[in-house]
Amino acid sequence: MKLGEDVDLWKVAECTELFTGADLEGLCREAGMAALREDISASLIHDAHFQAARSSLSPSLTKAVVDEYSKVDINDPSSRKH
Repeated sequence: MKLGEDVDLWKVAECTELFTGADLEGLCREAGMAALREDISASLIHDAHFQAARSSLSPSLTKAVVDEYSKVDINDPSSRKH
């Protein structure tokens, strides 16, 4: 499905902090399903579909997890926990 002209991907990005790539894929899939639930022959995903999808999904990451990852220095093996 294509995006409607009303979809602002910068806006989508702003409201999906802490989403992983898989979370974003799920968001897009759910937005597409929302469009199809509205009209089975829909060919466009609109901003309202993304908003509906976003309200039903939660990010996989937390601030605490991001903070832990930021402590890891890929050049220093001792900074990694086992």
